[in-house]
Amino acid sequence: MTGRTETKWNKHYDKNERSAETAAKGQGKFLLQDEYEQQHPQSGTPFTNRYGMMRTTAGNKEQHAFKKPEDFRSVRIHLTVEAVGWLCGTTTDDNGREISNFALFGDLLARMAVAAGESKGFRRPQYLKAGQFQFSETALAVEWNMGRKKARNLLETMERMGLLAVRHSRTASVAAFACVGGWTDDGGNDMDNPSYHPTGPYRADRQM
Repeated sequence: MTGRTETKWNKHYDKNERSAETAAKGQGKFLLQDEYEQQHPQSGTPFTNRYGMMRTTAGNKEQHAFKKPEDFRSVRIHLTVEAVGWLCGTTTDDNGREISNFALFGDLLARMAVAAGESKGFRRPQYLKAGQFQFSETALAVEWNMGRKKARNLLETMERMGLLAVRHSRTASVAAFACVGGWTDDGGNDMDNPSYHPTGPYRADRQM
């Protein structure tokens, strides 16, 4: 199927989280329910209630601190049906915990530059356009508690789904959010994403 759907990621998603953690019977996991979803039951986007990772019960209280988007009020995301299905799925980390793919995607989205400028926190910072982020596969693997190969495979899957466009060089790795049409900043200004490509998966040989 080649249809696309669009959703908005709202900043208030986690702000007033009610801790409405519903146990997944027989699996010993919790799925976070968010304020935004409860206020927008008609949104029709089945993956929005999967932003938080599936957390283990009291038997194992360790949790991953995934980054959450904070630099914009809302974001416009265009997804293929295939991408929606993948985002609804999960990935298992090195400790056997299941993490929602949407949580991993959201962790990367939190790193996205909303204005052009030099990246921060890297030994060799890169100049980024709005809609891009710099990353290290090794650092992501550590943060996500999984091997570097699995982290790389996840990035390649996101690229194949049209979510990201990844570029590697000798000095750094940079990715662009090809699925993000734009966002609304904290001042209420609507911004277009120069890295947005609505015509399908972003090919690595295209210019970012």
